[in-house]
Amino acid sequence: MITSYKYTGRTQSGDKVSGSLLVDSQQKALEALEKKRILVTSIQLVDTEKRSKVLSLFKPDYSQQLIMFARHLATYHRSGIPLLKALSLIKVDKPGSPFQIILKDVAQKVSEGKQLSAAMRLYPQAFWTVFINAVEAGEASGHLSTILDDSATTMERELELRRQIKSSLRYPMMVIAAVVMAIGVLMTVVIPKFATFYGKFNSELPAITRGMIWLSDMAQTYWYAFLAGLGVVSYLAHKFYQTQKGRALTDKLSLKLPIFGDLIIKAAVARFTLLFNILFKAGIPIVRSLKLLEESQKNVHLRKEIADMRHSFETGKELDVSDSAHRFFPEMALNMIKSGLESGSLDMMLAEIGNHYSREVERISTNLASLIEPIMTVAIGGIVLLLALSIFLPMWNLIKVFH
Repeated sequence: MITSYKYTGRTQSGDKVSGSLLVDSQQKALEALEKKRILVTSIQLVDTEKRSKVLSLFKPDYSQQLIMFARHLATYHRSGIPLLKALSLIKVDKPGSPFQIILKDVAQKVSEGKQLSAAMRLYPQAFWTVFINAVEAGEASGHLSTILDDSATTMERELELRRQIKSSLRYPMMVIAAVVMAIGVLMTVVIPKFATFYGKFNSELPAITRGMIWLSDMAQTYWYAFLAGLGVVSYLAHKFYQTQKGRALTDKLSLKLPIFGDLIIKAAVARFTLLFNILFKAGIPIVRSLKLLEESQKNVHLRKEIADMRHSFETGKELDVSDSAHRFFPEMALNMIKSGLESGSLDMMLAEIGNHYSREVERISTNLASLIEPIMTVAIGGIVLLLALSIFLPMWNLIKVFH
């Protein structure tokens, strides 16, 4: 497994040097430094375990490189180029990049007698579990190039789904950020000036204005306490989410969100059926395929429903498509899977379900701005009205005083 080693040493001219290397063993780190003619004085493994917990949200995404790898390898395999030679020819990233280092090490493991799928299994951060199992089935069946092409096509579609969802969320997030910034300016700049102005007249202010002034004073005086409190709440929320009950509650709420819940479910169903189709066409048994898909599902409630499907096949029962058995998986998708099993055309049904829900995700993502616009308009309008009343109600009172 690729790890990081920090080293210090001296060059042939006696200059001190230090740095880090991404390799899979200390021996390889020493060999690489020896080639650079560096005399090593100290070398140690970087403790990445603690950093991985902190940086778990920033894990590198190798999806694009993996798609290109699958396409290139399929082309080389069809051309009759030996596997080891093909692995050495594939260049999907900059030389020395983490993915290229991983590919180089995979080639090394293959040259030592390991199967390609076994070598890839050593690097779960770069190769999807579903992809590895499909490659393993392709190696056993002799249809590796076909499976690689199908896998690349499916991964491209899933990557496109993710991009569509991220793109659709960008506009509302920008609007929310702008509103938060505007409220911050009003609370720290505008309202204090109005408070000073109104204070000169010694008149009683409306409750809403007093409340806003109090919030403004608190924000300016105790801003550090606010940030600390926000950090504590975020930490406690993260800890709560890591518990079994917290994860179940959060995942359930996410699936019941207006608009977004429907988008999450349809994206999950599209991903599920597209990946299921890869595994099924690769010849992997249905129970084994569902187990892999269950492990790759992040939402605990959708994972449980996939586990229930798997249990039905394990016990030889008919697939239950009722609402009581599957609260979140769409009934149409389940009926089509059941129909495909009964007719012997499961691969066609899975492809059709994947296409349908991919189009649904695209439609919702495209229209997301117009769908959430009424909600955002009401919310932003309410905030603006609240701020306007807190500022202008005292003015009307002052006008009455002057009259």
